[in-house]
Amino acid sequence: MSQIEDYNAELPNMMAIPSNLVKTPNVPTDKAIQEAENLVQTGFKYEVQLTSVGLPKSTITQLGVRASALKEAQSRWQANYNSGKGAVKQWDELSPEGYALQRKLNQAFRYAYRHHPRILGRVKEIASGKGSFDMIQNLNDYSVLGKENPEPLQEANFVLTELDTAANLSDNLGTLLAKANGIKNSEHEFKNIRDRAFTLVKELVDEIRSCGKYVFADQPDIKKLFASDYLRKHQSKKITDLQD
Repeated sequence: MSQIEDYNAELPNMMAIPSNLVKTPNVPTDKAIQEAENLVQTGFKYEVQLTSVGLPKSTITQLGVRASALKEAQSRWQANYNSGKGAVKQWDELSPEGYALQRKLNQAFRYAYRHHPRILGRVKEIASGKGSFDMIQNLNDYSVLGKENPEPLQEANFVLTELDTAANLSDNLGTLLAKANGIKNSEHEFKNIRDRAFTLVKELVDEIRSCGKYVFADQPDIKKLFASDYLRKHQSKKITDLQD
């Protein structure tokens, strides 16, 4: 099957895992995938010895499917994560312009409508909001209010095209913030599925490794093929660092 087909086939199993049993990868996910794929090859190489002590051949085969599904889950999470970083970056770049224009409009409107109590009350009401969502809404509110009452603004030498700028910026920022927040919300979902896919892989990896270490207990060169090379090197480095 293809990687996507493996993902779809394993998805019900992923979602059936109780939340308290879902495991976060304890090694980089790409390393976990590579080690699982290597273990599949090792498992088939020593299939006779492993199955002789009760390990089903289907366990080795299924690990290949689950490793493929994990690869797809990781790709989906990474794509969503990268897209989210792009949206946040755009927001960080554009939002200061929105806040600056909000302050400029508030100052201009307070001055222009200082002799118009009804309109000035509306200006103060608009300015009462705080935060990103309020800033986006305020830009549009100022635009509408200014277009409905342009004369005092013109008398104050205010450039009316700023009202169109405010409306357009409000629209752009609103779309961008919604996208960024939407991606952030979906990021948890994608990561949750990735972790569930890893949990399924780890279940079979642990089973095959346990079997291999038992069968080849007296053959260290083969036995080490049933251990995590990444963790072994990582642990060795930590010991070396401590000794240094």
